[in-house]
Parts: sequence; structure tokens; C-alpha cells
Amino acid sequence: MRLAYLILAHDKPRQLARLFKALPADSPIFIHFDGWAKPENWQQLTEILPDHPNVQLVRRHGCRWGSFGIVAGTLELIRGLVRSGVDFDYAALISGADYPIQSNAAIAGFLERGRGTEYMESFPLDEPNRWDGNKGRYAAKNRYNFYYLWIRSRNFKLFRRKRPPLDMRLHGGSQWWVLSNGAINHIYQFISKNKSYISYYRRTLIPDESFFQTIMSNSPYKDRISGSDVTFAIWNRPEPPYPAILGATDIPGMKASGKLFARKFDLGKQDAFDEIDIQLRQHS
Repeated sequence: MRLAYLILAHDKPRQLARLFKALPADSPIFIHFDGWAKPENWQQLTEILPDHPNVQLVRRHGCRWGSFGIVAGTLELIRGLVRSGVDFDYAALISGADYPIQSNAAIAGFLERGRGTEYMESFPLDEPNRWDGNKGRYAAKNRYNFYYLWIRSRNFKLFRRKRPPLDMRLHGGSQWWVLSNGAINHIYQFISKNKSYISYYRRTLIPDESFFQTIMSNSPYKDRISGSDVTFAIWNRPEPPYPAILGATDIPGMKASGKLFARKFDLGKQDAFDEIDIQLRQHS
């Protein structure tokens, strides 16, 4: 079982270095670093890369929250992985603020036992779903059924669209996923042949929570989707910016979750990383 890692990051190169060291030495790692990141962070990242020969950078895009830039960065990661020709069984999309909460052997074993499963949350947006409580433009029907114009960091809702892209049934879910080699190659081929699909999502709100779910849920892989992701996060703790920054006191919750990864962490809470390595990763 060989797991490739696709990492979206925008800051904290030293924390990325700790993440790299926690992952298998033979895992191919591709990283997209926000095109609008501070120049000093980009410089520091390039300086630490010689110590991590299995890490490759991909073409950078600006990633404002809620914009298509995050999808564009993810697509660059997928292109980089497929075009590299490296062997892999699964690919995990994680953020630079994530950290594995099980050992590499346990993660590989989990994926081996579930081989053929696509670990992704995906639900149809035309049925009752967990976003129904969202208000205004953040309601599911408003995120994707209206045309949005982005000016600098602000978005403006303009007019309603007539139909979904390629008459596909829209789906949504968590941005983070772990997908098989076959699924990754399917997405790669799909986006290569359907530019209109990309054009549609360029003018939606928070497209990273629907773009890949819709492709997968309208594909031959739809019956293999698990319905839930494998990343632990705390959203109901009033500790902005969401999700909550995790600490050592959150380790019991991480352990009970059965998830493979957790987000988000801050290197300032060094004890969290140390305790995870001792309590979870070494004993899973």
C-alpha cells in the first residue's frame, strides 16, 4: 500500500517540515503553496526542500477563501501526481496544518482493508443535507446556482444559472479526501476533456466543497464512496478561525474518532505534536 500526499499550504514552512518527517519516507509528496503567501514564507519553504527529496512543488495559484483558487491548486496537485508517473494506490488531500494521528503502518493497513473504497464525504445538494441550516449565499442552493463575480477578496452574487454543468447532479461535502489511483486518474481525464465544467465552478462560491464530490458522484466510482472523510476537526468550539486549533487535551477525541488525520494544528502548541507521536502514532 503506497499512499501519495497532496498538500495545500499557505504558511508555516517549519510546521510543514515537521509534517514531511511524519509521513513515510517513500511516499511521493506534492505541495501547492498559495501564490499569495508571504515571500519570506515561500523563500523559507524552498530552503528546506533539499532535506526532503520526495517533495515536489507544483504551479502556484492565489487561494482566497471561498474562491476557485483552492480548486485550481488541488487540480495542479492531481496533474503533478498523474504526470509524474509515480506508483501509488491512494492519494490523500490534506492541508499544511494537518498531521497524521495514526502510525504510517496503521494508515496503510486501514486503506488495505478498505481497498476499493473512496474516502470522501458526498451528499446530493437537491436533498436535505447538513448545509440546510446555512443562511444567505452560504446555503447550498445559493453557493452553486448563482453566478459570482470576484473583485479582490470580495465576492458578489449576480444572477441565477439555468442548469448545472453537463446536467450533472450536484453534490457537496468536506474538502478533504483520500481517493484511489483509479479515481484520481478518472478526475484527471474528466477535467482534461470537460473545460466547461471548470468554467462553471470558477464562478461559484466555495467550489472546493463540491467540485470533486460532483465528479465522483456522477462517475463509475459513485457506489464506492464512503460518505465520510478521514480527517478529524472540531467545528463547534468558539475558537476562531475555524476549525479550532487542536492541543494535547484534544487527543482523547482524536483517538476515539478513528480518523487518520486531524486539523488544524499550530507549531506554537508543540506539545500536541509530541503527545500525538507518543500516544497515537507509536501505539496505533
